[in-house]
Amino acid sequence: MKEFNYFEDENGRPVEPVFEMATVDPDKHKLGVALKINIPQPGDKMFPHGPRIKFFKNKNISFSISVNKDPGKIEWVDGDYTKLVSLRTLNRLIEQVKKYRVAFLNMWHDPAMSQDDLLAQMKAIDEGEAVRLKKPHSFA
Repeated sequence: MKEFNYFEDENGRPVEPVFEMATVDPDKHKLGVALKINIPQPGDKMFPHGPRIKFFKNKNISFSISVNKDPGKIEWVDGDYTKLVSLRTLNRLIEQVKKYRVAFLNMWHDPAMSQDDLLAQMKAIDEGEAVRLKKPHSFA
């Protein structure tokens, strides 16, 4: 996970970031499924993987789709999606993650970004506005 080294300890050595989850309800994200989404943000938890969106009804039933600058690298990566959506719906969600990838990546990398900021970026994308990919937050 070297690309996620934002911190340095007192000796200047890189320290892996910690993350917490931003949860967005279906009536807010409007991705067309009655599932909540979780987007990790720098905070108090650590993940052994890169950026992803977790879709879930409850903590025991979920699946994840990776998020990447390169839309060709966005795919289903974890969980049993068949308990929640059809393959057709999964493919539609993958396309939506591709569409909103910059907003999702900004949320992943910025601990100060709020749910309202995410939704504003998604709305801007819907309106054809360019949304800039921010650099990962630096805590130095």
